[in-house]
Amino acid sequence: MNESLGKRIELFVNNRNAVKKEFKMASPMMHCLCALLLTAQAKSVDASAIDECKEELKKDVKAFSSLRGIGRPALLTQFSIVDDRQSVIDKTKYAYRLLREDGFLGTDYLPLSAFILARNEVDAQLSRRSRELFGQMRDEHKTLTGGDDSSYATLMAVYKLPIGLSCDAFSLLQTRLLFRNETWLMSHILAFDEVNIERNAAKTIKLLDRMKAAKMRFRAVESPILAVLALIGCDVEDAVGQVAQISRELKENKGFSKWQISKGQRQLYSACLYAMEKIGQRTKDTEQRKISYVLIVTMLTTITMATIQIASAAAAQ
Repeated sequence: MNESLGKRIELFVNNRNAVKKEFKMASPMMHCLCALLLTAQAKSVDASAIDECKEELKKDVKAFSSLRGIGRPALLTQFSIVDDRQSVIDKTKYAYRLLREDGFLGTDYLPLSAFILARNEVDAQLSRRSRELFGQMRDEHKTLTGGDDSSYATLMAVYKLPIGLSCDAFSLLQTRLLFRNETWLMSHILAFDEVNIERNAAKTIKLLDRMKAAKMRFRAVESPILAVLALIGCDVEDAVGQVAQISRELKENKGFSKWQISKGQRQLYSACLYAMEKIGQRTKDTEQRKISYVLIVTMLTTITMATIQIASAAAAQ
């Protein structure tokens, strides 16, 4: 493991420990999500900035709005590390209103769509295009399309990508991964490299197989991160070895042992950290920014989904 990756792991662990103090009522997975978001930007927790954001988010936002829902800690974390904080918060609120007016349900995934628009010159046309793309997703696969697809629709609107690319990727992945929600999410990820969809679909499947052979099973909600690794263009064997090593490193830290966190979640965080490292090695250009957005959307979507599933299961007991 190189020094850069070692420091990234250390920053992630330190951020997770600090985030726990700022969001005491949030789930352990949400703490890790916030820490990943900070680590992706090479930032540490800024408690005073988070407190300011908490107060600003309360203004003009109803108590039961998803802007103040399960994903609130992640949203506040993102606000706390931007330079133009007040402007981004105001734009996110505006974008959220536009998305709701255009027909999106107020799910716990929608704040991410609003944040994406806020960071990309939000306007009514882009909001409508996001809803159109989401509608096309539902037309293609009604039973698979839900709130977790909405952020990908928004990001595809930003980068002017057609849903046909997701459909192409799904056709390739489905032969091996079957008709599943995670297969559809992976398909959206692969759409962001429209030239290499076939190659990246094959690599995604190979990554799943090699991870499984190495006794690292990326099940359901954890598996879309492997499509991100394929999108980045990582070497399969390097990815398997590095993710396994990162997972072992995390396991040695308080709060990441097998008694405190599931193996699947620890592997998910490990794959995210590996992806950050690979993205950081790329030349800084528009392509890097796009892939960074895809990683952030994937982290937010999958970990929020896991949080919702656990909360729902607990409520049902």
